[in-house]
Amino acid sequence: MAAAPEKQATCSICMEPMAPSEAHRGSRACAHAFCHACLAGHVRAKIESGGGVRCPDASCAAALNPELCRSALSADVFGSWCSALCEAMFLGNYCGPEDMMLVEMAARMK
Repeated sequence: MAAAPEKQATCSICMEPMAPSEAHRGSRACAHAFCHACLAGHVRAKIESGGGVRCPDASCAAALNPELCRSALSADVFGSWCSALCEAMFLGNYCGPEDMMLVEMAARMK
């Protein structure tokens, strides 16, 4: 018995048809699919602008997952994205000088 033909998918950015095997889903939180070129361009533009990398669909706020997008990205773009995520994580947990003064004062009072 012959296998059923693959159903065509459509890139949510360029609206071009693509085989399901060519569709990239950048997040498990949404069902939007993108072609290799459009996903790579979107991620590269977001990284270069310093913005968060979210689903490019205007009605969706899902954050894209670097590992799910990795096969569509160059090593440089993927590395830049991972570095930006690490930096954001560090800065989000950074204890600034004002907080350090409070920590030091509390330690002296003991």
